[in-house]
Amino acid sequence: MNLWQWMLTLGLAAAIWRLGRAVPLTGRKRTAAVWARMASVALVCLTLWSPAPRRAEPRPQHVIYLADVSPSMDAQQRRWIARRIASLEALRPSRVQRALIAFDAEARLLVPFGREPLANPEALERLLARSTSPAARTNVEAALLAALRQLPPEQGGRVVLLSDGRETAGDAGSVLAHVRRLGLQVFPEPVPMFGASTTVWDELSVTPSVQRGAPIGVQLSLYRPGPQPTVGELTISLAGIPVKRQRVRIQPGWQVLSTSVPAVQQGTMALDVRLVIPEDRIDERRSAYTDVEGPAHVLVVADQPATLPFVANALKRREMEISLARPRDLPTAPGALLDYDAVLLVNIPKSSLGADQVEALRGYLERFGGGLVAVGMGGDIANEIRTAAPLDALLPVIYEAKGLQEAKRRVCLVMLIDRSASMIGPRLSATKRAAVALVNQLQPEDLIGILTFDTQPYVVVEVQQ
Repeated sequence: MNLWQWMLTLGLAAAIWRLGRAVPLTGRKRTAAVWARMASVALVCLTLWSPAPRRAEPRPQHVIYLADVSPSMDAQQRRWIARRIASLEALRPSRVQRALIAFDAEARLLVPFGREPLANPEALERLLARSTSPAARTNVEAALLAALRQLPPEQGGRVVLLSDGRETAGDAGSVLAHVRRLGLQVFPEPVPMFGASTTVWDELSVTPSVQRGAPIGVQLSLYRPGPQPTVGELTISLAGIPVKRQRVRIQPGWQVLSTSVPAVQQGTMALDVRLVIPEDRIDERRSAYTDVEGPAHVLVVADQPATLPFVANALKRREMEISLARPRDLPTAPGALLDYDAVLLVNIPKSSLGADQVEALRGYLERFGGGLVAVGMGGDIANEIRTAAPLDALLPVIYEAKGLQEAKRRVCLVMLIDRSASMIGPRLSATKRAAVALVNQLQPEDLIGILTFDTQPYVVVEVQQ
């Protein structure tokens, strides 16, 4: 009942009540007054007790089965998954649509959304067996994101995750909050182990950040059933090159194997950890990342490296490491620049860098996250402005001769900041400090906007002064 109905009902009840009180209480008039008062009370009670009208809006419902078909799942476990899906399908209401996704290192849609029940476990088992691949990785994060993409826009759903939980790629925990905000409920179904169980590699952890030169701690959490120990080999590689190979003894029960590798480079180190146990026929690989902190190392490229440029002196006073080079000495391969956090071009002609050097800089920036700053431009300024050079594509800056009465131009800057799980820690802190320093250099009339992103973008600050 809306507000006007309430007001009309209460007004009518009050009028009847006053009419009942105004009538003399004798004879039939007394009876009429009593009935009028009872009617007013009944109208008020009906108004208060009457339920608000409800409008049912039917919305389709969805359920997605995520089936782990990675090499860690044997035939008996796939058979259990097929039977479990068939048993759940027997309980699924007909109005709820279902889909089936198989995953290992990647996710693949096996059965699209529909209402027909998946009631044949033998057919499901054959379908899961055909979807297996030699990719020896289990990526639950990719499976959850694939399930999210299958749902219609602005409609939630439920996911039944059938896996042994041995995630060897990705990080499902980093996307759980994201998928829940978008209306996806996750219900894990642990798959039991059958027959002779083998050693299980449960978790890999490394020190999240270390100082340059300090050891990086690496820990493996393992579980071995049975009474007998076994022997395995642990290999840790950096950029495909083994930096440590160690023979390990695995005891029965839960245990943590600890080792360490040196922090041989500054920045983010990607470690590839491989565990081989011949007795259990286990050969698994996992990746981990750590941030190696230390003073920034900048390569200063100048025509006269014997004299340290003014900007390089300023960086050195900030306790940064400086290396000097001439334009002709700039490497032609991106890998040769990985020892530096940034390349600083100081007053060099843009035509002094060849196409192969510019391509090396492009790979250093795009593939390895390096930095490039150009300060000033040397050589014949008029000729450098008129002549195209390979560096123009990498630093899209147009050099124009400024007039004395040139109007003041307003700057519009939009910052895109990565806020995904890989940025948590020193990276995100440094990014925040750099963003604040950049905004402080703008003029009051300039415009600024800020967007962050992980799996999708978020507007933090609309474009404004």
